Amino acid sequence: MNQTIAAPTAQQQGLHPDTYATISLFCALIGLGLPAVVFGHIAYAKNGTRTGNMMAVFGFVAGYIELAFTLLFLISFATS
Repeated sequence: MNQTIAAPTAQQQGLHPDTYATISLFCALIGLGLPAVVFGHIAYAKNGTRTGNMMAVFGFVAGYIELAFTLLFLISFATS
């Protein structure tokens, strides 16, 4: 039995940009601001589909808003 193993395609070797955008959006929706920002910027830099870019932008913008609220909360908690 001689079996040939095919080399992985480019899509199989790494995550698709839309996957990063989905991770970013999911992290933003559950309140994880920093991963949302990181994965959103990775997805946007890889220039996926238009839907992926919109999800990435929403993910990192929501992540930045969450980080800002967290910072404001920590500052107000420290001063009181």
